[in-house]
Amino acid sequence: MCLFTYKLPAAPVREVITYPSQFPESVGGAQPVALTAELNYDREKSNAPIAVIMHQFSAANGNFDLYRHHAEALCERGFFTIMPAMRGREGSDGARDTGGREIHDILDAVEAAKAQYPELTDGDQVYLTGYSGGGGNVMSALVRFPDYWNAASAFFGISDYGYDTTNGWYFNGAKSSHQAILRADIGDPTPPADPLVTDRYFARASRLASKNNPYAEIHLFVNDTETLVPGLHHQLYRDNAIAAASQEGEFDNITFHLGSLDKYQDFNGDGQNSPDEHQYWKHGTLPTEALAAAEQWFITRMATKSISTPKLNRRDELLVIGYLKTKSFALYLGDGQNAAAELTYTLGDTGCEFSLKILSSARDISTLLKFNATDRADCTVTVSVDGVIVESLPGGDWVSTTALGDGKTLHVEFIPAPK
Repeated sequence: MCLFTYKLPAAPVREVITYPSQFPESVGGAQPVALTAELNYDREKSNAPIAVIMHQFSAANGNFDLYRHHAEALCERGFFTIMPAMRGREGSDGARDTGGREIHDILDAVEAAKAQYPELTDGDQVYLTGYSGGGGNVMSALVRFPDYWNAASAFFGISDYGYDTTNGWYFNGAKSSHQAILRADIGDPTPPADPLVTDRYFARASRLASKNNPYAEIHLFVNDTETLVPGLHHQLYRDNAIAAASQEGEFDNITFHLGSLDKYQDFNGDGQNSPDEHQYWKHGTLPTEALAAAEQWFITRMATKSISTPKLNRRDELLVIGYLKTKSFALYLGDGQNAAAELTYTLGDTGCEFSLKILSSARDISTLLKFNATDRADCTVTVSVDGVIVESLPGGDWVSTTALGDGKTLHVEFIPAPK
């Protein structure tokens, strides 16, 4: 007699988690807030790549419902999916700020899911996508956390809310209702604007900082007829990166896809124009077929972990808009949404160097520089500015200093303890 055991297929799990913001408390008095995110995953699939889906600009509620079909489709492909609710939406505490501190909520959602489900997630394989304001959040996260994402896609995303008084969204595309939100969240950019308001728009202009990310495979999708968020937002994001390239091909990681009503990509080679090959993305909640037609460019490679994990350059020049965090160091300016700066860095085996040039109007803005010394528990971390030692701190964790200012160069040296 034989006994057979039939195992039912595992049903996808859907749950909402609450997690704390990790935005530094000492930056401009910003306090961490309690945030929410919806997860969709297969409890029997371990070490799954992560997919993060960002909601659109305006709505306070209903975002999970609008984009759950995308999360479920990616879950079926083997992803552990996360839909963060930005602060002030879907039960997340805090106030929305249109691309300011709220972008940190995305990184914090991923870190919270990784911490809660370490066996189910592969933290070295992360895909980020979003639509409209969510596409803008994607571009902001790419330039603020440059060595964190393997791949990313933005659909009709906003790369400048109003810093450019000709092509910024406030002046080109935004409806009056959107402009009212921008004025409430950031200020009125209409010339002659208050310089401090201009600084706040500067701190959100991701297209200007696109040179920060030559690592992730980035796909930007928009139609040739798009008017609400014109394709120029994507084009300038790509073009600004290419203009800053130090060598030919450095920013071949960015692909600009311009869709149209009659454009198809024959992915399967059958000569047929299928709905999931139609290169057209109408502004709004995109159906599964339209999302698939875009993601077919890369999603199989992402699902099979064939897209490399980003590794930060040992030296580079970055544009910090509000703040920036890498796996090696982080810099927070002012309150995190009111300043921009040029940061030049060099990472070495025994120390590192940082030089800062504030580009926004308030040159004496406060700074918080953090660097990763978690593997330096046996070291003293010495911080000097322009050749003068200002601090000696214990290693073994992230180390913070407020000593880096405009026009200054800061050196960090890891000094091993005597044997």
